[in-house]
Amino acid sequence: MTEPKTFNVLISELTQDHPVILERDAGTAVATVPGLLEQLRAAIFSGGEGGGAIGGGPKLPMDAAAVDLLEEITDQATAVLAARTNTPTPYGTAEHYVRLWAGQTDDLTAYVLEVKATNLDRVPAVYLERREYSAVQLAAEWVRRIEDFFNPAKTREIPNACPECGERYVLRVVDGEEKRSSTLKITLDRETGRSVGAKCGACKFLWLPEEFVELAARLGYSAADDGAEDVGVEVEAKSG
Repeated sequence: MTEPKTFNVLISELTQDHPVILERDAGTAVATVPGLLEQLRAAIFSGGEGGGAIGGGPKLPMDAAAVDLLEEITDQATAVLAARTNTPTPYGTAEHYVRLWAGQTDDLTAYVLEVKATNLDRVPAVYLERREYSAVQLAAEWVRRIEDFFNPAKTREIPNACPECGERYVLRVVDGEEKRSSTLKITLDRETGRSVGAKCGACKFLWLPEEFVELAARLGYSAADDGAEDVGVEVEAKSG
């Protein structure tokens, strides 16, 4: 499993040009790319160029998902910066807020934010819920969400009800349509394809790979049961 990135690395990836490793037919290569927030801003408009046409012509088509994500991260960065300074934040970009905040916090300081959640079983379906993050968890969440926007993480569904909350399915709005999927899902590492965690989409409970044996048992699978792997729970029967 890929080692977690440090707080400083996460902030750099969000706000500065940084190197990435690209897989080529001839081998790997290193390239420098803009900060993730800058990439997200460029993605708002087709062709990567912001603004409307010169002379009052029609505006370029906008990617509403990119707009929403950039606004949400900007609002969250504004909130955590204000929590550190206890003063109104100056006018600026998301990158500006993130850099100012990172310079005044340590990676373990806790922050409580109101974040958007969607559940069609509730009224209203889209609502705000309070969640607590450490600084490094919040920066990692921003990086994850932007990376998911450009390259959605692969998941595998587990066809069982969540052992924590009892929910079997979760409903989401996708492109204006209601879609039902298993609430329990395994998330796969983009680089290695290995499982990095299992999460419930209803109660948000998270199991790490070292907890998969326990999860499998709670779902009714034994460590020696081939069915455990059929549902995506990686149980190594011979592990200590």
